[in-house]
Amino acid sequence: MQNLEKLIQNSLSFQIDSQNKEKSIKKFEELINEIWEKLSKNNFYKKDIKLIQDSEVLEKFLWPHFKKNSSDKHVLLILAISSRLLNLNWINNKKFIDLVLKILHFLESEQQLIIDFFILRFFANCVRSIDNDLVAQIIMRFVSLPMWIHLDPIFLKKELSESNKLSKNWELLQRIWNSKKNSKKKSESQRIMQKFEKDLLPFFIKKYYTFLWKIDQSKTARKYCEEFLSLSTDLLSQLSTRRFFLSIIRNYHVIEVTKISNYYNNKNNHTFRKMVENLEYYESYPIDNVTGSIISRNDLLIKSEQEIQKLQTIAFEKFNPQLEKIVMESFTNISKKENLINYLSSIPEEKIFKLAYLMELIPKEEKIFRNQIFPENFQIDFKSFITQIFVKHFASSQWITSQQTSIFANEDDILHVKKEKLISKPKVNLQFLCLSDFFHRNFVLLKEHLSKNINKRLNHFIPDLDPNFKAIHTYKGVEMRLETKKWSKYILKIGNIEVNRIGQTKLGETYPSYVEMNVHFDFTDSYPDNIDPQIRWFWENLPQNEVLYLVKIEHNEKNNQKKFKISRIRGCHFIDITDQRNSNLKKNENLNENLNENENLNENENENLNENENENENENENLNENENQIEIEQNILYQNQNIFSGIKTNRRRFRGNKRIMKIRFNPVQFFEDYEKMGNKDQKNPSQINEFYSEFNLIVRKEDHLKIIQDDEKTLEAIEFMKERITVKNNFEKDRNNEKEVIPWFKDLMLGYGEPSSSNYRNLDSRKEIVVDLFDTFINKEHMEKVFDSNEYELQKVDSVDQNFENNKEENVIVYSENERFLVKIHVDNKMENEEKTDKKKRKKNEDKKIIKYEVYLPKHLFYIPTYNSIQYNHEQAMCILNGMQIGLTLVSGAPRSGKTAIASQIISNLYNYSINSKQTDRILVVCQTSSGLTEIFNYLSNSNINDTDLMRVGPIIDSTTSDYFSPDQIINRCLIRRMLLLQEVERLAKTTKYVGDPSYGCEVAETFFATFIKPSWRNFLEEIKTKTKVENFDELFPFTTFFSTVFQNLSSRSLFTSDLQKNISIAKGFYKQIEDIFFELKKLHPFEIFQTNESRYQYLLSTHSKIIGMTSQFAITNCEKLVEKGISFNTLVIEEAGRLLDVETAILLLLQKKTDNLKRVVMIGDENESSILISHKKMFPYLYFGQSMFKRMLRLGVQSQKLTVINSKKPLSKLYSWKYKFIANAEEISERNEEKKENQQEEKRIKSDEKTINNNISNNIDNDPKSLANAGFLYDMQIINVEDFENQGEQKIGPMNYQNLGEAEFVVGLFQFMRFIGYPVDSITILTPFYAQKNLILEVLDKRCSWLTFFGKPKVFVTEELSGKVSQFVLVSLVRTKSKSLFNITELIRILSRSIFGIYVFCRKKVLELDPEVKKMIHLFPSIENQLCLILNEKFGEVNRKRIDHSKVQVLDQEESIVKIEDVVFMTHFIHSMSEQYVEALKKKK
Repeated sequence: MQNLEKLIQNSLSFQIDSQNKEKSIKKFEELINEIWEKLSKNNFYKKDIKLIQDSEVLEKFLWPHFKKNSSDKHVLLILAISSRLLNLNWINNKKFIDLVLKILHFLESEQQLIIDFFILRFFANCVRSIDNDLVAQIIMRFVSLPMWIHLDPIFLKKELSESNKLSKNWELLQRIWNSKKNSKKKSESQRIMQKFEKDLLPFFIKKYYTFLWKIDQSKTARKYCEEFLSLSTDLLSQLSTRRFFLSIIRNYHVIEVTKISNYYNNKNNHTFRKMVENLEYYESYPIDNVTGSIISRNDLLIKSEQEIQKLQTIAFEKFNPQLEKIVMESFTNISKKENLINYLSSIPEEKIFKLAYLMELIPKEEKIFRNQIFPENFQIDFKSFITQIFVKHFASSQWITSQQTSIFANEDDILHVKKEKLISKPKVNLQFLCLSDFFHRNFVLLKEHLSKNINKRLNHFIPDLDPNFKAIHTYKGVEMRLETKKWSKYILKIGNIEVNRIGQTKLGETYPSYVEMNVHFDFTDSYPDNIDPQIRWFWENLPQNEVLYLVKIEHNEKNNQKKFKISRIRGCHFIDITDQRNSNLKKNENLNENLNENENLNENENENLNENENENENENENLNENENQIEIEQNILYQNQNIFSGIKTNRRRFRGNKRIMKIRFNPVQFFEDYEKMGNKDQKNPSQINEFYSEFNLIVRKEDHLKIIQDDEKTLEAIEFMKERITVKNNFEKDRNNEKEVIPWFKDLMLGYGEPSSSNYRNLDSRKEIVVDLFDTFINKEHMEKVFDSNEYELQKVDSVDQNFENNKEENVIVYSENERFLVKIHVDNKMENEEKTDKKKRKKNEDKKIIKYEVYLPKHLFYIPTYNSIQYNHEQAMCILNGMQIGLTLVSGAPRSGKTAIASQIISNLYNYSINSKQTDRILVVCQTSSGLTEIFNYLSNSNINDTDLMRVGPIIDSTTSDYFSPDQIINRCLIRRMLLLQEVERLAKTTKYVGDPSYGCEVAETFFATFIKPSWRNFLEEIKTKTKVENFDELFPFTTFFSTVFQNLSSRSLFTSDLQKNISIAKGFYKQIEDIFFELKKLHPFEIFQTNESRYQYLLSTHSKIIGMTSQFAITNCEKLVEKGISFNTLVIEEAGRLLDVETAILLLLQKKTDNLKRVVMIGDENESSILISHKKMFPYLYFGQSMFKRMLRLGVQSQKLTVINSKKPLSKLYSWKYKFIANAEEISERNEEKKENQQEEKRIKSDEKTINNNISNNIDNDPKSLANAGFLYDMQIINVEDFENQGEQKIGPMNYQNLGEAEFVVGLFQFMRFIGYPVDSITILTPFYAQKNLILEVLDKRCSWLTFFGKPKVFVTEELSGKVSQFVLVSLVRTKSKSLFNITELIRILSRSIFGIYVFCRKKVLELDPEVKKMIHLFPSIENQLCLILNEKFGEVNRKRIDHSKVQVLDQEESIVKIEDVVFMTHFIHSMSEQYVEALKKKK
């Protein structure tokens, strides 16, 4: 028998010979048999199946050759290999029904346990792949009404009575089943389908019962049971399958049977118990299975009381002596599990069965009941089973006695992370029961992710301390005290902890409202040597609400290799820090107008204090020296103290080394600890101080992780949103009633709405929608190019908007249509069926889509604004057009396809439409990264947008971005603008001879406008009504003197003409300018009323600013504050939507008090991207955690606008275009256009002329700068393999943070080479995925390049800072050398798509090739060389050499001048020699 690798090769190369089919089929069957025997012989070893899976044998061999008559082994191989896959994306044709029928044939006979597991896993994958229409169409037949035939008649009658529609459908089904004609006509496939439509899921349940009692004997049996529980949970967690399957689960009492099994009762089986808990959670979820509405908490309570009352009545009438306690007991005591078991334990089995029957929990006959539910010869403790049914039915539901969970992970969570498998976690796939369920699943998974991160972080940092434990005798006995030999920047040893304050418990809650504690620590305990001033500053200037962790580590006696074990973890928030004397207490900074005066006063006080402090004089001097550097590094920490950026705090001074840190402890964790301690007096802190003083470490998160992710703050945001979407009833929070949020989008967000329900065609009732595209088109030729004449017909129409009726005449003195092309598009709002009928009516020669448009001129007079200069293609223009409509718009595009420009244009158009139509629409712009937001704001700042209407909230992490759009700067500009406008009002008053000073303030100016300007204008209109000729029009117009000065600067013509009607129109235009002045002053009036900056900030956020920008992390971590401040918006634009978690996007959608204000959502992103928050990639494939709402909407079938053209060099674009099947390169598009032109010219010209045309075209392409080679480089893209430098590769600096000195030196050396041969420093960018490597590269740059200013400094970015950024030449350092890179293929594509002309990747090639997808991409690079290939004697801008075609082997003329850089040392010597030559050349010049 051949080995498996050989069999895989043969299968992938197999093709059926059409001339000798019999021989080919025989060979095919032999291959199938050999592969099956190989797998079955090794008991379907995981690595064997994974090897076949990675080789794509299923997609390229098994599935393409599958037919109706395929052999059983062929089908079983498909099942075995697909069991390793988590979806059915490989299914792409209608053969799926034949595969299902073949699989159902297996179920009619007894199969091996492993085959039963494969079949169950297959159907479980089908349920998870319902976004595939072929799969959903068939799989939903097995979770439908016919399977209710297995329900007990009593239960069936109950279920049918709840819906008339269901009862009618059931009667119809019975008539079909009983029909004789139907039974005669049925084929074999129809018979099987009809049978298993009824029996499939009950069959799985009985198989589950069979294996449940054999679970300890077989690993496969355990897998089968776990997979069944997972499948059942999936079916119950989505309405489309829940409404039918829930009755089956309850009829078969799956949860009750499971809970009496021995495997469940073994508490060490964490995964299985957790899965049963999840199943029970969804089985009892309070939702109407037909309507999908939430059942209120009060309704649940009433129903529970009715059932208990019924139990008491039956017990009194039928079982009075035995159940006397139940009759006399209160509802609360009966609903307790322990009491109920105690009451029923004294009753014999026969009577407890009778009681269950009278309560309508089970049917009357015990034998019938056993045969219906359990397999044959199934042994079970029947009394325990019936008791469990009672407990399940009467015990208090979690929905009645629900409690809030802690956002912080504790030691139990971390323990479960290690012991529980991913299969036990809830999935966030496509559909959710309600918004509460949506937030619950994401909360659980995010907390799981948080637990993994904490565990990873602690296991990295704590060993750095080299902890030891020393036995010390105390009054309690011998204690092991912690001692550390080393130190860490992120960990402090702490002393005692004391409870400061405990808030009163709120009504309806069980835990206190807040808990505050004081943590005592001494710097000398953690840092025995002289403490670094930067570290002291790092801890003394913590931002408020910073997340910290209290950790208790103990001596590990069981494991000699690991000296410590983590025994306790608690989370908290930082409030304040002070020294022992309570001096320099850090208070909440209040924003007021005297902030600068207070800063100066505090500085003087601190200087006087320093003069008297001799003991800390040296430390303060060192701190002053490093102050500027530290403030730059920690700027984000300051700015997080308030939701508005730009607020700085004073550097605070402390005495001594002892500190007291005030923290806010999590009340839920405090209550749980309190319950374990058994204290009765909760208000006495002294009783629990001893418990919390056992913590010996306090841990802070790394700096770079604050920028990437903040799980704790996201969990807080989820809890806040859960509270917001619930209504209050009877003064307590009813967690089961949800508010109506975003009516037009809620159903689709939950996965149930029609994909087209959020489209503007269904939301806008107008027959024709006029969309103002403003300056999207540069000119008419541009618009005609976008709407190709072969497909569209452009028709110019007159304006239907009264606001623009006389626009042309009003502005003709400044503008003409030739100067600026502003256009509106008329969109026919027809449904799809109407469009189809219209197409049928059209003739073949008239089958063009009509585009109606109208042209208008801008309304500006005093300045000429800047307009768009980008020539958008057809797809981009359609994205902009659709993005301006109400409803949901999805724009999907690959890197370099113009997504950022499209987002900016949509925002600009909406803003200008709002201003021109005097609307109050506001836009919220959210990006995943700060750099992406910077790119959008840079674009908007250069467009026709008032800079006082643009506001950026939150910290600016990007060092290249100024604070021009910060709230402070906007307030200053608004006040300056107010002053300038009041000066114009003053000038207007003087020119109109008004007596008084209307420029005193905005309110006085408004009075001036209402009492003088308006009457003057009305009198003017009355006078000109009687005029038929122009007579002294300048004297009649009351504002001639005011406008004469301004107009003379703009035009050499006179103010008015000889045409009376035209003069009237011009006068109206002038008066509108005056109206605009006072309208803007009215907007600025609140800045006079609000005297504090905080109130002004709130006004900006809630009313004034038309465009508000922030990063997604900032919006989520400060969502509660933003909602309290009154943020409101009508349009939400999310850039990089594919990189946001599903729950993060949901929080953004609900980020205002009135969520029904939201009428437009634009999501722009890359469907292949995933969230950078997910550091544990195994959570994504199975749980779909990391899936964005953008991707989920696409999977649900929501129509998206795809960008198929990318602007990149053709060979470079191939590095990532293979991942996107729908995209093409801009060069390829131009070549296609040339080919079209050639084809059109073929009919008019002779064949001999065509050859000359083709030659001219090829010459034009060859002369394109993008076709030239890069100076000094043999290749325009290359992977350079970097081996260990000084016997060292990667170094782990922290969790998810690595550096590599060899790659840093190599990259900097290549940068120096490029500068020597003339490359501009601005054209070079260095990229790396890790912050530690970025810092190392900057250090090497300082060391190698600071001696010569000629080098300059290139831009150095990490992956998270890449949004919207491109560079001509990119140098990449991938760092990792020991294992797979932490970033996935998507992150690598983001890096490789940043280059225009050249990209050079430094890495360990063997490591990258471990990933199959990355290995495919590596082969797109020149495979000949792993060494950097340079060409000598070339200068930038002086090369005419053509770039090398990597797909062909070419012989170069200048092989003698090629230098191959072998390693870092060779590169160092090479650069050293070039440096010497450069210095000598400089000396000669002198």
